[in-house]
Amino acid sequence: DAIVLTNIGTDHQGNFPDGKVGVERVFREMLEGRKPSATVVVCADDPVAAEMARAVGGCTTYGTSLDANYRVENVRYEKHRTVFSLRCPDGTALDDVRVYGIGPHLARDAAAAIACAHLNGVDLATARDGMARFVGVPGRFEAKGVHNGVTVVYDRASTAEAVAASMEAAKILKDQGASRRLVVVCNPLPVDFNPEWDERLEDFVGAIAVAD
Repeated sequence: DAIVLTNIGTDHQGNFPDGKVGVERVFREMLEGRKPSATVVVCADDPVAAEMARAVGGCTTYGTSLDANYRVENVRYEKHRTVFSLRCPDGTALDDVRVYGIGPHLARDAAAAIACAHLNGVDLATARDGMARFVGVPGRFEAKGVHNGVTVVYDRASTAEAVAASMEAAKILKDQGASRRLVVVCNPLPVDFNPEWDERLEDFVGAIAVAD
């Protein structure tokens, strides 16, 4: 069995009477209740997740943090790809890791997948090659086409953190010259579906504020 914990954010807080505390409690129970043989990979860049990993013990970390067991380094961007090096626990570097899409969050996600595979016996080069063949998932910064010179990208991010990551990706593409203006058309979910849209409106507004 394997557990990959990317972050502990605002999603699903509305499902718990005690909100954020309830979300964190469930994640901790999941880590503490894992099978002894389970692989647990936790993002060192998320403060809450990283602290939980230290408290629970027996976790492998990844991310850009200097103390991550699998450390993301030298992130750069090519057309439709994020490229980085992955510093492994033994000090060796896995260079030229490529993952489809743009943004540092994708480098972290790819590092998590490679770390989990490696800990379960997959050769690092094989894991890297598999990651290079990944072509993304529908609804996540999905290019829909070009009309009258406008590139349309659809993203179904539903938390402030996810929206911020998508906006960072869009800003990177703009800075690379992929567009002259960045325009966001936002369709908030009903408040009864995702209470965070109401409770954290300022965070959502801040996330899309990088648009023109």
